Amino acid sequence: MTRNQAPQVSIQESLQYVDDAFQFVVIALEKLEACLEIERTGNCNLKTTAVGKNLDFHDDIAVPPTEQKLHAELENQCIGLFMQSKSLEKVGKQDFDKAVKYFLNDLLSWYGGRKDSVPPNVVECYFLPIAFSVSQSVKNINDISDVIKQYVVDTNNDFEKLPDDVKKKAVLDGHRNWVLAVEKAGALQKEYIESGKANKPFAYSAHKRGTAKDGLNRILSYFVQTYKDPNPVIRQVAHVIKQYLPEQIDVVTHYTNR
Repeated sequence: MTRNQAPQVSIQESLQYVDDAFQFVVIALEKLEACLEIERTGNCNLKTTAVGKNLDFHDDIAVPPTEQKLHAELENQCIGLFMQSKSLEKVGKQDFDKAVKYFLNDLLSWYGGRKDSVPPNVVECYFLPIAFSVSQSVKNINDISDVIKQYVVDTNNDFEKLPDDVKKKAVLDGHRNWVLAVEKAGALQKEYIESGKANKPFAYSAHKRGTAKDGLNRILSYFVQTYKDPNPVIRQVAHVIKQYLPEQIDVVTHYTNR
């Protein structure tokens, strides 16, 4: 490796870590989506883009996911995404902004694939904490938890309502899964670096199921229907969209001008 190659490898490695963290979020999001849809209709026919692939380490048969566990999982994965994105921020603003733009567009296009037959629900609410995490729009991990508590669900409150034996099992299961994920992700990272791919143009994972415009419309429409005063959350979405996806700002303006 030459001296000129070193910074590029660092960027590639940082991007891979963030991409992996983003995929962990999408895995949890798709499992929550399926859990809610099965509860509503008895089955789920929505396309998955990350579940069952190389970074999905959870054995859903041995330990079936529940809505409560998935909310806790999503909070943890959003925090993980925030921490990985923070390391990418140090690489340089241009590379950081380019990556955030990709992830936000990819996330919105994932939401765009939620079919019309599936009514919007709490899954839509996760857009804000995920967007804030990857774009470093909050100062620390406590802020991520606060955003989830304010706009999605109070995971701590839900957890405290569980019986002690269930809480203990949830903590142990969560720790085991976390350790397994870290070990396997570390092995994949080592394989990635040794393969020489770190010296090639980075290939982001893709989770597109529809269009970013449809996804953003769906999210904002649900916010208007759900929150007593949707203006604060819409303004926060507008701030992120204006900064990283200005081509979609007209969609937000449609809702802010109501």
